[in-house]
Amino acid sequence: MPSNNIRISVKTLSHDCQQVPLSTVIDNPPDGNLFLIDLNNGIQIPCQRETTGEEKTKITWIEPGIEKNSIKEYKLLTSNNNSEFSQVLLKESKEKIDVSIGESHLTSYYFGGSIHRPYFHPVIGPFGKSVTRAFPMEHVEGETDDHQHHRGIFSGNGAVNGVNNWTEGENCGYTDHKKFSKIESGSVFGHLVHHSHWTDPTKTKIILEEIREMKFFNIGSSRILDIDLYLHATKEDVFFSDDKEIGMISLRVATSMDIMSPEGVANSGRMENSAGGINEDEIWGKRAHWCDYSGVVDGKMVGVTLFDYDENYNHPVRWHARNYGLLTSNPFSTNCFNPELPKTGYNLKKGNSLIFKHRVYIHAGTTEEAKVVEKYQNYINPPLITIK
Repeated sequence: MPSNNIRISVKTLSHDCQQVPLSTVIDNPPDGNLFLIDLNNGIQIPCQRETTGEEKTKITWIEPGIEKNSIKEYKLLTSNNNSEFSQVLLKESKEKIDVSIGESHLTSYYFGGSIHRPYFHPVIGPFGKSVTRAFPMEHVEGETDDHQHHRGIFSGNGAVNGVNNWTEGENCGYTDHKKFSKIESGSVFGHLVHHSHWTDPTKTKIILEEIREMKFFNIGSSRILDIDLYLHATKEDVFFSDDKEIGMISLRVATSMDIMSPEGVANSGRMENSAGGINEDEIWGKRAHWCDYSGVVDGKMVGVTLFDYDENYNHPVRWHARNYGLLTSNPFSTNCFNPELPKTGYNLKKGNSLIFKHRVYIHAGTTEEAKVVEKYQNYINPPLITIK
């Protein structure tokens, strides 16, 4: 186990940092599998390397815990064997990528066949049950069966250059699979990069090109997925209309997590956003940095929070949030939420790009118990990292 002289100092800000991904860039790290050793207690933490476009190396690890306004010192070491750490495994088949952490299935990313757009199903929560609805991929007794286009976790747009890439049917557009440029397992995260085209209903006219970068982190019983969308107007100008059926990140929770049943009966669910809004009446069409949807699955309280990155267009985003189980971010619309406001939309000029970054935090407990505020702060304001 050769050593080196690279030391890493992590300084937290005004919030605790527990079980979240941290990254830094290092010049000329040693060869071999990387891990950090806590200089205070000797605990070993696996690292994962990536080569950046500047021929530098980015390393990522899961920080187990630092209190606010504190400093922790690490030393970077190498080993020839990384088998002591559990792995995030990505396995490709004909129409999906299966993602597991150790021996446990996390999710599957469906991209092929006749589907209109990619989606994640199921999305397994901290107690081994899915936090997303199974319909229409599976028919489960007691589940709702409305809105068949609400598939797990997905992205869609109801009016892009006049094409409906939100719902499903013969007159609807597609996010058409082209290739994967990265399918990579690792001890800290699984890394997936998917290339696709947004098209008209015939799949012959390309509206825009999308690169979707996804990371699935190895974080204890909770789960973190980073989903970044890179949208490129390569053929012509692309206009995103002011329409409520838009979701750069969208979620349909398990039916038992709904706030209200289709018959109007109160259920176990509860939504809360960063502004303190509760449920649809106070969240629908309102701006917020994040929104959490929590409820009971198989007798246990769980939740899913969607984080809007602070550099996204029109941040903080408006939320299309429904008591029947839908939560989706809509950065392009105003008038559809409030008719007294002017219509907006967004025109992406040919040759230009838009980037939307989101984090999905899957947790046990309520919004407060899951420390959603702290987790969001660590997403947008991570600790200060110094290389020595």
